[in-house]
Amino acid sequence: MYNFNRTPALASSLTLSSAMDGWLLNSSSIPLRSAHWKQEMSTSRFLLSLNHDDPKVVMLGLNEFKLQVIKEHNAVVSIGYNGRSCAQGQDTEHILHPKSNKSLTGVLSEYIGKSPQIEELFVLWNLPGRDEDRSLSSAHVACLASILHCAKSNTSFCNTVVSRLLCDHVKALHNQLASGNVELIHSTLGLLLAMARTSEQNCKDVFQKLNLSSQALDAVVQKGKAVNWVCAENNQSLSTDSRLLVILIVLLVLEAGDETAMLELFAERSLMRKVMHSIGRDSTETLNIVLPGVLHALQRNPTLNSHLHDIFDGATVRQLVLLYAHKEESVQQLAHDFMLQLVDHLSGVSGTGKRRGTGPASSGGGAGAAVSVSRCCSYIVQHLEAHTDPKQEEVI
Repeated sequence: MYNFNRTPALASSLTLSSAMDGWLLNSSSIPLRSAHWKQEMSTSRFLLSLNHDDPKVVMLGLNEFKLQVIKEHNAVVSIGYNGRSCAQGQDTEHILHPKSNKSLTGVLSEYIGKSPQIEELFVLWNLPGRDEDRSLSSAHVACLASILHCAKSNTSFCNTVVSRLLCDHVKALHNQLASGNVELIHSTLGLLLAMARTSEQNCKDVFQKLNLSSQALDAVVQKGKAVNWVCAENNQSLSTDSRLLVILIVLLVLEAGDETAMLELFAERSLMRKVMHSIGRDSTETLNIVLPGVLHALQRNPTLNSHLHDIFDGATVRQLVLLYAHKEESVQQLAHDFMLQLVDHLSGVSGTGKRRGTGPASSGGGAGAAVSVSRCCSYIVQHLEAHTDPKQEEVI
């Protein structure tokens, strides 16, 4: 069922009857638990596992390869939970763009050297029964995500892999996001994050070609079941739902998007609006990512200056104002600091100068930006309750 016969040049000397250093790969002789893998993964063993008839052995090979690649590139912390870094004390830049080793090494370098197109992993998409086996599908996309995360220095390789995924497997990725299976959804979003982080163009392509604003994916954007995960390297604990992983993707698109991407990003019922129109219900952990992340994008992408009223429309501003009444004082302060920095940014774009010394003023964006700032300011004035809250009065 899971037999690979697509890579004759490699498979000719790697048959299941081969004994590789005493490692006979068959379902009866190998306990299907990672603790029982006595030797480090090699390209030969990886390919043998992918050739196996038992899907559990295929899955084990994918998982072991992923773990070794991550370890050899010192990426355990940076890749974290499906692309959400677990580094402590990290700033927004490192949350959005976690770093791993700059050069390929170890088993990943060996594998790409022998199989530059990683054809074996693409063949796996088409195997009968693959889509119905959620655990195997999760292991598959998580393995691909680890490869892209650790191979970012190889631009040509990453571009080829991302292009092929978007060309040949968009439907499969959509189906996985709509599967209702938390593990598979999170693993798929982790792959999309890894793809988007390989380059700005790939980021825009992921957003546009996957049509991530599709109504079929609405459930993924909603606050869902969170998975608690502890990093084995630094004991950092993370609680992550699909919405938080989607937010990371949205922030990357916001940072990299051009005018074409903006038209889709801010369309009615778009992914951006679905995120921003419900931030009032987000956890403190999520708010500490999305609000600084939006400011980070504003400072780095001048294209956004003509779309400020799209980002901060009436519904979004209303959500921000509601945070002033949040039960946690830290969230109230976070919302207030965000509003102050937003107004500073608006002042910088409009050319009226900064209101406070909180950071560098942004460059203006012409007439379109001026109109956008004006509309955004009107939303803020309309929804702020300055007459009842001294903090909100400070913003105006």
